[in-house]
Amino acid sequence: MPVKFGRYSDAFKPKSKNEKWNECDKMFSEKKYTDSFIAFFEYLKDSDEQNVFYTVAGNDIKFQLLQGSKEVRGFINENKITALSVLAEYEKLSVAAMRRLMEYNYTFYYSRFATKDNRIVLKLDSSVIDGSPRKLYFALRELAVRADRLDELLLDDFTSLKPLDIHREEYLPAELDVMYSFFTRNLNDVLSKISVYNKEQMSGGISYLLLNIVFRLYYFLSPEGSLLTDFEKIILDYFTKDNIQFMQKITNLETALVELAAKPKDKIVSSLYKTKSTFGVASPADPSAGIDSIGTNIGNIAWYIENSYPDIALSILEYIPGYCLYHFGLPKPLRDLFGLLMQALNSKFCKDTGSGASYFDAGTGSFNIENLTSEIKRINTEALEMYPSFLFKTETLLYTSLLDFAKSFLTEMQILKFNN
Repeated sequence: MPVKFGRYSDAFKPKSKNEKWNECDKMFSEKKYTDSFIAFFEYLKDSDEQNVFYTVAGNDIKFQLLQGSKEVRGFINENKITALSVLAEYEKLSVAAMRRLMEYNYTFYYSRFATKDNRIVLKLDSSVIDGSPRKLYFALRELAVRADRLDELLLDDFTSLKPLDIHREEYLPAELDVMYSFFTRNLNDVLSKISVYNKEQMSGGISYLLLNIVFRLYYFLSPEGSLLTDFEKIILDYFTKDNIQFMQKITNLETALVELAAKPKDKIVSSLYKTKSTFGVASPADPSAGIDSIGTNIGNIAWYIENSYPDIALSILEYIPGYCLYHFGLPKPLRDLFGLLMQALNSKFCKDTGSGASYFDAGTGSFNIENLTSEIKRINTEALEMYPSFLFKTETLLYTSLLDFAKSFLTEMQILKFNN
């Protein structure tokens, strides 16, 4: 199966889905609750993901949502909404595990941990009249996202717990070998590269090099479980505004990548698998968030080009889409363009995994212009539904080098029109 690039996003749904949301909101205000919930699940359903299932019998609705390696099952009748996700089973629950579950409960707004039949479940209950579409969306999102994140963390910390109700597709051993090789090669290459630089004189360039690898691996491997937690901690520690000096941030970042590179293969590949989701993790962001990020960073390449550090300049340009795809739930045309640039800059990995089209041949240094223009045409056509003036012009792209291509690509993105 092809390797899945990037994390799922439900931000900026198409017009047909927004109409379903308006419909379910209107039905709920008219107290047509069953019709409202049917429209609600149609809003959540993604035909590409096959992520939402429901059945209706009179005023009763049974539903199932997929989120990562977990599923949420629920039931709605005339009076009550109930949903839960099974995280693990046990023979005897330790005091430490019970304390951990209670601590987590204080962090939830809508859901709570509970135990039933020697199983740990994350559960929510609501009366129908209190289950407005907006409240139900955020309640189910919390339950689904937290269940997906916490099951493996609990299993890692408490060996008495056993996995249960896992929903995921495994990669083939050969695919995992390619992914693991990509993981270790990128980490080792960047750590070797920065070792020859004066850390104080090249601190800015080093930070770009290291962060770019983090975002690259996050995008192409879409890690789950403990590896996902590792990546998120690395990124959070670096970008948190605190009293830690910049040079110490870089040292901490380098140390974290050294530790990642030293992890046993089985620990890495156990966090690599394919899933389906209903809710995105990154919060929806206006297109300007992505465009502004380009403007903030693209000017920083000039010094590195003038002083013969083209590899750092290219890392800065790749860092931009990686940063945006991690932090922002952007409209699909922007997500697709950023993803296309990432794939063009890492075509060998895409080819080795059989994922996506080939956009660049490193051996010959040549671009597959036909594949690039074809994908951009698809993005342009699809974007017109949301943004009638949207047009990415391929004639402005430069194919003389990866650096020239990436710069011209991002420069063109800066002038895209998102008026609707």
